[in-house]
Amino acid sequence: MTQSPNHRLMTYALIIILLIAAAIGWYFYSIEVEKNEAISSGTRSEILKKSHELAELQAKFSRLNEDHKALNNLRQQDIDKLTGERNDISQQLEETKTVNSSLSDELDRTISDGKAIEARLQQEIDKLTQDGEQLSEQLGQEMKTSRSLLVELDRVNSEKTSAETKLQEKVESAILTTAELEAELEKRQAEQAILQNQVESVSGEKSKLLNQLKSVSGEKSELLNQLESVSGEKSELLNQLEQEQQNKQNIANLKVRLEQELNETRVEISHLKNQMTVIKLTNEVLFSSGSDEIKPEGKKVLSIIADSLNNYPARAISVEGHTDNIPIQNARFSSNWSLSVARSLAAVNYFQHQNQVSPSRLKVVGFGEYHPVADNATAAGRKLNRRIEIKLLPPETKQ
Repeated sequence: MTQSPNHRLMTYALIIILLIAAAIGWYFYSIEVEKNEAISSGTRSEILKKSHELAELQAKFSRLNEDHKALNNLRQQDIDKLTGERNDISQQLEETKTVNSSLSDELDRTISDGKAIEARLQQEIDKLTQDGEQLSEQLGQEMKTSRSLLVELDRVNSEKTSAETKLQEKVESAILTTAELEAELEKRQAEQAILQNQVESVSGEKSKLLNQLKSVSGEKSELLNQLESVSGEKSELLNQLEQEQQNKQNIANLKVRLEQELNETRVEISHLKNQMTVIKLTNEVLFSSGSDEIKPEGKKVLSIIADSLNNYPARAISVEGHTDNIPIQNARFSSNWSLSVARSLAAVNYFQHQNQVSPSRLKVVGFGEYHPVADNATAAGRKLNRRIEIKLLPPETKQ
């Protein structure tokens, strides 16, 4: 069938329109594809960027987690350390309470014994005073009796004289015979002898009573001296207790000052029952490894200790050096022993020249590795063995 020209033209026009529409559609499709590709590329870039940021955040989180763990470990170490210090302080407080309780009990017993002795002595004094008064009264009575006997003796002598006079008169008058005169004379002499014996007996009693009175006075004086001695001992015990408490307070204050200066516990102070005080410092506080030169930090510590030691000018001080058993690798010191002596001498010289501690009180001792306080097989034990011990010796003891 033959198509008309108009129909073919319409067909061509339709084909052209379809081609144009297809071209336009393909154009917009291409633009959309490019846009999607651009968006997809940007998204991928953004995803990569976010992935990097996420990785960085994860790394930071991991580092923070490790820091947190490290802080927790340090905090746990500090807690353990503070717990140990608290336990040590609690133990020292318990020991101090025990010693104070013992001293208080001893003081109470001494005071009670002193009161009992004082009461007993007072009773003895009262009894002796009463006995003395009785003896004095007896002595007065005996003296009164003695005076009466002397009066009687005078009377008898007077009568004897009168009788002799009368006898003489009788003789003269020849009234009495010689026998009568002799009998009368013997009678008077016997009476005189009896009275003389009585006087001598009274004098002996008087002397005996005087001796007893002197003895009572001496015993009374001795008891008074004993009472004063007991009172003095009680006062001395009270002074000793006060001094002991003051010493413990001084040592406690010294420990607090040292811990504040060191900002950690590297010092140990022991107060023994014989009044000897031991201050232990690890060598790292005072000296560098293998050296006997005192560090600036160590000089501050020694100055604080010297201030406390100068509170006891009459007590001797022993400075003792100790090391571990690791042989020294140092050309200056031939052995750990010589190092320990050199360090002890350095501390003593500092006490003498910088803090005016009397050299007559100071003693240098080096023990080397031969007086360990811990096992040298471990690093912790060797650290404890490397130390300086400063001992405030008991009163009147200079070994």
